[in-house]
Amino acid sequence: MKAPSGSSLVPGLCALLFTALPLAAQTVARDRSSGDFTVSYVGWDGESYTIVVPALDRVDPRIDVRVSRDGNLVSYHYTFRHLATPAAVQGVVTVDIPCTPEDPTIDMSRPDGWTAWRDVGMEGYAGCSFMSGESLLDPGEEETGFAIETQWRPGIGVARVTGVSEMFPVFPSGEDTPDEVANLVQRMLVPSELGNWKPVRTVAPTRPPDAFDHPSAGIRLVLDDLAQACGELGWIVNERTCTSLRHQFESGEQALSRGDTEAATAVLKAALDELDAQHGEEAKDQVSSEAYWLLATNIGFILGGIS
Repeated sequence: MKAPSGSSLVPGLCALLFTALPLAAQTVARDRSSGDFTVSYVGWDGESYTIVVPALDRVDPRIDVRVSRDGNLVSYHYTFRHLATPAAVQGVVTVDIPCTPEDPTIDMSRPDGWTAWRDVGMEGYAGCSFMSGESLLDPGEEETGFAIETQWRPGIGVARVTGVSEMFPVFPSGEDTPDEVANLVQRMLVPSELGNWKPVRTVAPTRPPDAFDHPSAGIRLVLDDLAQACGELGWIVNERTCTSLRHQFESGEQALSRGDTEAATAVLKAALDELDAQHGEEAKDQVSSEAYWLLATNIGFILGGIS
């Protein structure tokens, strides 16, 4: 699904700002059956307007992640997949990965045809955003080559995946609007807190660089991540693996409390070995990539702090 280039964005956007964007007496309501939004407001001309804005969460995305380290720098490599299912009726236009935009160490990369920028927290969300430009990510397609490099440590975050409607409402100006502007306005018209996007849990740079400087506190963070991975997230499906890893992490914490760094190191390395054994095609991904990179990377930081 190609997105027309649109030769002049500025005039079209100015026309929308003065004729279509909500002003006084704005109300936003969502239809429970269709998921679409109805925006009512009073325009600059004093007239009342109602616009139906199609929901932008009719997508079925997956986010695959791989994490690598180079000293204190952590690289998060992402592949975005859009499944061809009945739930997917729109192309994906934007993927927002949780990050800290003010982080001076952060760097982003993306494949050709996509743009990348850091959102400084508009509408209460701070993140690293990737937006398709030349074409949308249609159902059945995938794109790789997305990366975030930063000193921030791995945590569990909620990515926001936004689709785009092929049919955009006619604005009171009656003027033709470039698709890029229409896509932008669709997002601006409906507040993000209403959930006009599809949430995807993933591994993201959500923890500060000093999160694992104290090994005992770091193990407690890992235990919390393990509980979520074995519970609501379903990233580890083997109950025995969950129990074994939990016991090893708890044993490591107890060893540290006794000052026995040698025992703590041994048990954490054993946990790494178990993660390695349960991850990958041969192990049928008993431990998913998300759980593997989240736990293994942070255990590595803890081991570095112990030594």
